[in-house]
Amino acid sequence: MKTDVFASRHIGVRSDDFQHMLEKVDVKSLDQLIFETIPDDIRLTSPLSLDPALSEHEFLNHIEALGKKNKVFKSYIVLG
Repeated sequence: MKTDVFASRHIGVRSDDFQHMLEKVDVKSLDQLIFETIPDDIRLTSPLSLDPALSEHEFLNHIEALGKKNKVFKSYIVLG
């Protein structure tokens, strides 16, 4: 099982469909679409500073480690 292809399976549109989508909304480019739909005052002025993306396998390990930090507590509400 290839777990390093998560992004290509779940994020974004296929390149052959992209131009068709732009034509449907009557714009020539993604930049034009953004310019026409996102108000200037909420657009980012610089790129986000993000950590490198994790592979699917790395993410599963990460989320499992986070889950192990959960604690189960007993609730005595309405018991007396």
